[in-house]
Amino acid sequence: MMNLVRYTIFSAIVLSAFMACSDSKSPSSPEADFSSSAVTSSSSSVVKSSSSNALSSSSIVYSTITDARDGQKYKVVTIGSQEWMAENLNYEYKVDSVTYGNYVNLDYPEYGRFYTWGAAMDSAAVFSKNGEGCGRVEPCVPPTTVRGVCPEGFRLPNESDFETLSDAVGGQAIAGQKLKSTSGWYDNANGTDGFGFSALPVGIYNNKTFVKASSYAHFWTTRGGNIDYAFYMGLYFDSKSVFINSSYKYYGYSVRCLKSN
Repeated sequence: MMNLVRYTIFSAIVLSAFMACSDSKSPSSPEADFSSSAVTSSSSSVVKSSSSNALSSSSIVYSTITDARDGQKYKVVTIGSQEWMAENLNYEYKVDSVTYGNYVNLDYPEYGRFYTWGAAMDSAAVFSKNGEGCGRVEPCVPPTTVRGVCPEGFRLPNESDFETLSDAVGGQAIAGQKLKSTSGWYDNANGTDGFGFSALPVGIYNNKTFVKASSYAHFWTTRGGNIDYAFYMGLYFDSKSVFINSSYKYYGYSVRCLKSN
């Protein structure tokens, strides 16, 4: 299986220059975890070639699920051997703590909610015990399968799940282009959305501010780095690739749920 490129980011980088690239609706906060331009340029020598086992994208068939917890409906799409939600999760995780925060960008309701890693993992153990204690100030080593904040029958993806997804659409080097939505990305860097994943450029939530809408999308994984950091899959406007990076657990990122086996 093709492994995704991994980067461990252990400091927050001020993006005052990078923020100048944003569209008129993008938030003005200069804070984010790293510059995607720096990531893509530094990784150019290790990008892997496309997989010869890539699926055909000639037909996309969606089904629909209803989250019994709040009645919200989501599109689901089959990509290779996996069934993914084709929309970002929008469930309100009702735990009164900044550790388990989840937030809504009212300007872009289609973006779904932004979850801290503790909320994504269901660290308060509202739905299962597998992610219990995986909050902002707690180191943890969760099992491979974690339901997290996902609806019943679905789970939070691990790194291997995202690698499988990347391989299925053609490999790490072009997976970003295949998974991005066909509109909304900065500088007209839209994807083909050839498999129905429809990754929107939602940006992130940090320090009471929604940052870099139109420039990138981040999806939490179940892997924690240490007390402060956890890992996510990232898509960027200036790259056709996908990446696995680490970032602060208290940042608000998107959640895409994967159907449990």
